[in-house]
Amino acid sequence: MSQLVIISANWPEFDATAAGLRMYELIDLFLDQGYQIHYATTAALNEFHRDALNNKGIETHSIELNSDTFDDFLKEFSPEVVLFDRYVVEEQFGWRVSETLPNTVKILDTEDLHSLRVSRQLAHRENTPWNVDYWKAQDITKRELSSMYRSDLNIIISSDEMNYLKEVFEFPEQLLSYLPFTPTLKESQNLSYTERKDLVFIGNGMHAPNRDAVDFLKKEIWPIVRKELKEVKLHIYGAYLPQSVLNYHQPKEGFLVHGKAKNASEVISKARINLAPLHYGAGVKGKVIEGILCKTPTVCTSIATEGIDGLSPIATDAGSIAQRIVELYKDENQWMQEVNLYTSIASQLVDTKEYICTFKTQLNEIRTNLRQHRSTNYIGQLFNYEANKSTKYFSKWIEEKNKRS
Repeated sequence: MSQLVIISANWPEFDATAAGLRMYELIDLFLDQGYQIHYATTAALNEFHRDALNNKGIETHSIELNSDTFDDFLKEFSPEVVLFDRYVVEEQFGWRVSETLPNTVKILDTEDLHSLRVSRQLAHRENTPWNVDYWKAQDITKRELSSMYRSDLNIIISSDEMNYLKEVFEFPEQLLSYLPFTPTLKESQNLSYTERKDLVFIGNGMHAPNRDAVDFLKKEIWPIVRKELKEVKLHIYGAYLPQSVLNYHQPKEGFLVHGKAKNASEVISKARINLAPLHYGAGVKGKVIEGILCKTPTVCTSIATEGIDGLSPIATDAGSIAQRIVELYKDENQWMQEVNLYTSIASQLVDTKEYICTFKTQLNEIRTNLRQHRSTNYIGQLFNYEANKSTKYFSKWIEEKNKRS
């Protein structure tokens, strides 16, 4: 049986984050291929999420940064494949994998292109237009692309990001695998227009684009909507909401902050409109996919619709967003048009067999011809060489310092 080691800085929270759900999708994909999976994390123990993994037959392990105990861990299991959960983890552990197990395939799960999201966030903060040149200029972009070149295969979740990588950066296609979300069609309550009420926004509070979106809703969008829809309430849900967001809870103004939703699908299915007024972000947005699967019309900015064909975004100014919310809420015909559209989009979202098959083929070919695959990636060889000369010795210095302290 082939061994896979997943290395992460977090426990996958399937009940709180889209990233957690995504990790479980990848885990199921590898289980279906017969891999024995080991989940290794630097995060503090979380018994609930550890047990959830154990119940799937996955062994969990605590690992340390800047410690040769990780090398011993790798030697114990000698996995054929290692998957890094985001580029920072590859920076921390990639060189150790290359040195300890040089014939192990290294996969980077990008989740989303972090440099894309961060560069948009910086542009928004600086009130400057974002473009690809601005993106290219950021240090985080160079770091992330370097990490991707060092990897044998990179999992990309968004078709837009695939296009950016191939067209803007001319990134080698043989190092990329487009693997979109593989959602399951939900048996939602299928409530009618008249049976639904209110607005909903769901987003993890640790994610900066979500916090910004709640600020945007509270300070600019909701005051306009409230004047037109006086009896309507806006419900905010999300795990790990900061106190600044919790303080927005004002029932008299119809702005309700609930914290983590026990069942996101149920909450969205009961709402008349789902909201995704994102100023910045990357990847594919779980809240938007939930809206589609629950057939709940979703008011989205262009950032929120990335990677999902068929959705019509609106402008990012508060007035345009508020106007669209009011129109959809009041007009049953427009609302039903959106619901009907979502039926066809949902069928496309769940039809991912082709991409899964392609990923499996790519991985098997890389495993079979690893030396040849790497020989065509000379830039990756250069970045691996530099990582071994810089990251490695800096980590060794920290390791030695920790031993003496």
